[in-house]
Amino acid sequence: MRYQVIKLILPDIFRIKVGEGRLDRASTLIHSDTLFSAIVNCYVKLFGEDNVDSFIGRLVISSLFYGIRASDKDILFFPKPRLNIRTREDTKTIKKLEWISGDAFKEIISSFDAGSAYIDMEKFDLLNSRFLISKKEEFRKDTGMLNFIDKVLEPKVSLERIYNTSRDLYFQEELEIKSILLKDDTRVKPFLYFIVKEPVEELSSTLNLLIEEGIGGERSSGKGVFSSWEKDFIEIPEDGNYGILLSAATPRKEETDNIIYYELIRRDGFIYHNSPVGIKKRTHFKISEGSFVRLPFEGENINVSPVEDRRVISYGRSLYWTLKVREDG
Repeated sequence: MRYQVIKLILPDIFRIKVGEGRLDRASTLIHSDTLFSAIVNCYVKLFGEDNVDSFIGRLVISSLFYGIRASDKDILFFPKPRLNIRTREDTKTIKKLEWISGDAFKEIISSFDAGSAYIDMEKFDLLNSRFLISKKEEFRKDTGMLNFIDKVLEPKVSLERIYNTSRDLYFQEELEIKSILLKDDTRVKPFLYFIVKEPVEELSSTLNLLIEEGIGGERSSGKGVFSSWEKDFIEIPEDGNYGILLSAATPRKEETDNIIYYELIRRDGFIYHNSPVGIKKRTHFKISEGSFVRLPFEGENINVSPVEDRRVISYGRSLYWTLKVREDG
């Protein structure tokens, strides 16, 4: 099936603040519920709340993943599948991996059988300790480590709101993504992307606002703001009995037995409705990206508001890469 790919184009140096459990820690993966919240807030600013339920009901998206543009081609990366992965090489290398290029992703999941998948490192190269790329996609003559993502610490000073005086110095972690010029003059430009299952009419207008509004904290200082966006397409197989999750999903009650290999992620934080409202969401858990599930597994959106008069939807629908696995018996 043909899915839309939305590429969010970054400036040469891009910083974003999306918390990871604590306000002073930054996540390297922007989950689908965070992306969903940013999109829906932009939709409401443009179109109001009258038809927001219809928009939400039609929106099925992945989390926000990494891509790189180099030598006139784009390479998309997927989260490492949470499968038992075997290799002849050093297993520590495999454990450090977080992101797998498109060709490498297809190769690894196609090898899945009898409870495990296999990585033949002779077919792949490491961009760095976290990113794996297939040799068919490789674009460099120099195969040294290529680090285009880092976490940086920014000093902050807390303020006493009553008297407007400064108090303690502390450091806040942020994600920095930057373009790199290689020795052979190849320019590597990272970008972020997400996948949309079905075309949604109002999404283009919403994205035009999203790139200006941005994602995450401290957007007023230019963090999380994008240069532009582009649309592309990707083919994801439909025929299969299992799936690798590409979104952070909340399983329906009848789908819990279909969870095979997974990791739980805790989700909380404060409600944002055009501006912070000072109310904390109910803590809840989701099945993380890369988890392996038996189909059907559609997931669901849930209300995480702690107060009756304010509804807050946490995105939990699943988007997955389908694969066919032989089942004995």
